[in-house]
Amino acid sequence: MGSEEVLQKYKDLRDIIAILGMDELSQEDSSQVARARKTIKCADEVLQEIEAAIDAGRAKEIKIDEVIEKVAREDPPCLEPTLY
Repeated sequence: MGSEEVLQKYKDLRDIIAILGMDELSQEDSSQVARARKTIKCADEVLQEIEAAIDAGRAKEIKIDEVIEKVAREDPPCLEPTLY
């Protein structure tokens, strides 16, 4: 399942989580929620790196294809820097 499907499933489960809590989700749904949250966190980190690069006048160093690939990966490793 790709990032888009995981994020869509998370969006679908948010109301259930708000009403019943994480404890009521199946193991598979809990796993997908954790994965979606990791993907959201990663995308946020990447966007913060881009914003910092733009603010520092290094926008020309941003390779948009690499950014999109990093965010779209199934398990994006957010520990490595996107921008050099």
